[in-house]
Amino acid sequence: MCGFLDHSKAAESLAAGRSEVAVAGGMESMSNVPYYMARGDTPYGGIKMTDGLVFDGLTDVYNKFHMGNCGENTAKKYGISREEQVGNIIFISQCCTHFFYLW
Repeated sequence: MCGFLDHSKAAESLAAGRSEVAVAGGMESMSNVPYYMARGDTPYGGIKMTDGLVFDGLTDVYNKFHMGNCGENTAKKYGISREEQVGNIIFISQCCTHFFYLW
């Protein structure tokens, strides 16, 4: 299995006793995302290439801005301090570590 949903399904299968062993993994390779080129005739003066990582991976499809801004905007909207954000990251990391060692 590969992907976040598959990790969840593997954990669920183990917890329910349907499996004794489950293997789930994932991989990202942001450096291998291609550049995109529009189809059709090549215009005089060159072609326009679009960075696939920025276009498909790091741009919010609804608001058309960089995904890094989503976290900043949410924190500002709900008054979440940088310290609270770091605290949440530490808590989630500890939960994941604990969950990992349970299996």
